[in-house]
Amino acid sequence: VDLLTVSDRLDELVDHSMVIVDVSADSAEYRLLDTVREFGDAVLGDERAQLHAVHAQHFATLSRRLFDQMLSPGEAAAVQHRNRAHDDIRAAYMWSRSHGRVDLVADLVARGAIDVMMHRRIEVAVWATEAVDHLDLSSLTIADRCCLLQTAACLEINEGRIDRARDLINRAELLSSELAPEEIPAELVGGSSICFFLGQLADGLAIAERLGARLSAIGPSTALAITIISQSNIHGYSNRPDRARELAETALTMLADDDVPTWHILAEWQVARYSDLDPIELSERVA
Repeated sequence: VDLLTVSDRLDELVDHSMVIVDVSADSAEYRLLDTVREFGDAVLGDERAQLHAVHAQHFATLSRRLFDQMLSPGEAAAVQHRNRAHDDIRAAYMWSRSHGRVDLVADLVARGAIDVMMHRRIEVAVWATEAVDHLDLSSLTIADRCCLLQTAACLEINEGRIDRARDLINRAELLSSELAPEEIPAELVGGSSICFFLGQLADGLAIAERLGARLSAIGPSTALAITIISQSNIHGYSNRPDRARELAETALTMLADDDVPTWHILAEWQVARYSDLDPIELSERVA
């Protein structure tokens, strides 16, 4: 069916209050009333399985795309989009796991460690842990397996299981050694961040330095800048302010003004924090 016909049919359903349209975001988003959705699911018959499979595939693809955008200038829009889609992503995960679609599970949760840590989306870490403990991950790419282990580790630090968290991080780092530098995903800096939140600063710094050394082989990149910012953060909390500022300045030279906004701001904060600014000027920088 062509897009114009789809649009016309959706408009008719909205007019009859069977579909709700939300135009508060950059693009229109449509959803069903719960009662209509439940009725439709009940009468689908033989089409039900196909529809659930298509639904899971769609939101798995969307989830991976949004994780990518969270490390881009579109970070804020991606976070908001994922917030709105979370119930559908949950349904897609439940279907994918129950049907053994480990490929879709990886799309839905593998790259979620930074999202979990920054936005407290702990449910994604729960899903990652279920996948690590109960699914055969051997068909996944090495990069996805590494990231899935790290995302699972986020649940362990939330639950206070430090040894289990460190084991998952160590497994991810060991496995990542099989990746060529150009294949290393920026999300692997999550292992360093997890150690930071565990208070294991030396371990976190070592992970970030090893990752940065490998990424340096292919020159400046967003992934390398993020890794350097993580190092800067740990040096700052380890009472090495000069080194923290130097690293943050290095990272900022790699990033455009609108690249990975959260990490860019963290680097700016590190520079300001360790530049002997007077309190008023530092306050203005923070604002």
